[in-house]
Amino acid sequence: MTPDKKLVNIKDVDTSEEDLDFETQCLVQLKNTIKRSNDPLLLTVLDNDAFLNAFLVGRKFNVCRTFETVKGYLITKHVKQTKIFRMKPHSVRHVLESGFIGLLKNRDHLGRVIGFVRCTKLDLKTMECADIARAVILLGESLWENVDDMMRNGQVGILDYSGYNFSVMTRYSFSDKLTFLNIFLHNYPMMIKNVHGINNPRIVQYALSLLRPFIPKKIKDRFLMHGSNYSGLHEHISPKILPTWLGGELSDEDAIDTKLIQRIITQDDGS
Repeated sequence: MTPDKKLVNIKDVDTSEEDLDFETQCLVQLKNTIKRSNDPLLLTVLDNDAFLNAFLVGRKFNVCRTFETVKGYLITKHVKQTKIFRMKPHSVRHVLESGFIGLLKNRDHLGRVIGFVRCTKLDLKTMECADIARAVILLGESLWENVDDMMRNGQVGILDYSGYNFSVMTRYSFSDKLTFLNIFLHNYPMMIKNVHGINNPRIVQYALSLLRPFIPKKIKDRFLMHGSNYSGLHEHISPKILPTWLGGELSDEDAIDTKLIQRIITQDDGS
């Protein structure tokens, strides 16, 4: 069941909700929509306000879009990709601790969380696609721990393609890549503001051309490729908060949120 379109408009809330603030009204609307759906999966999160609020923030309090995203997430987690979601954090420790993916400690000048992918740290022998997907899921969901601090301003990605070659491009199947895209682009409450590519060889353009038809236009328009021009990246993100391998001024220890990685690895993933 899809939610009633009128739920997007705050003026249509019930009279009993008039004294509630906007965000609380949206939460009430979302819960009412879930109740009316009578969907067993959705009903399992009906009382999890923190979870639902993270999705509302990520979908800019559009109740209809939030409902669909929550539904897609739960179907992905409990029906389509259960094997990936059931992987314990310690089983992907090798990915999380490798420096291949991560989050920076500092936000950009607009208060946005900065995530990165560093291709030189990819171990083709030990990192399966499922391992990488699970590691990214754990990092992404860590943003829900503090919605106000981590999500409201959106997220920025940096892809350092140093070392990207034919072996890297062909290591994971096209089907694996589509699965990865479908998990994160359609079923997560992310607000991706920009994705910066740096040190991208020509083969990257070919690899992206295969995936572009499956990437929403809004996201494609936010891809910025800088080649080996670090100054282009620094126009958007200050080198004062970047590690040296991105032309920044900080060591990895000072730039990367390693405490978050350790917290993820040691958490009891009993969901």
